[in-house]
Amino acid sequence: MTYKPDITPLDIQNKEFSKGLRGYKEEEVDKFLDDLSEVFSQMISEIERLEKENEYLRSRIQATQKKNEFEASTSDFLSLIQKKVEEAKIQVEKEVELRRIKSEEECRAMIQKTKEEHTKLFADVERIRQEKRRELKNLEEFISRLQTLVNREMQSMERESLSSQ
Repeated sequence: MTYKPDITPLDIQNKEFSKGLRGYKEEEVDKFLDDLSEVFSQMISEIERLEKENEYLRSRIQATQKKNEFEASTSDFLSLIQKKVEEAKIQVEKEVELRRIKSEEECRAMIQKTKEEHTKLFADVERIRQEKRRELKNLEEFISRLQTLVNREMQSMERESLSSQ
């Protein structure tokens, strides 16, 4: 959007006026037109410089807006990621807690089973001891009867032996 004036500095310098009877002094008019042409030329240069600066500033503003939009979207994205990480962390903590509870229950069940097996084994050992005692008692009774029988037999043999003499 460049400024294009209808009159250029060159138009001002080359402008010719018709001469009248009592016209202006030509040298003063030429000097004024030269000065006006110079000022006009400076103004056009300044306008062009300002237009370039304006275009540069607009591009900077646009770049800054894009950067701000990027930062905003990045910030939103990071917030979303942070939220998802927090949700995942909570989910993992729940799963860890559930696994801990399950492990504790399994341990309790194993301990209970071990206690039951221990009680059963202890009862089996006690039953075997009692059987051993009964068998031992039966054996002692058998030995005692056997001794009694042997003693009677020996006495009987002694009597026979004495009677046969």
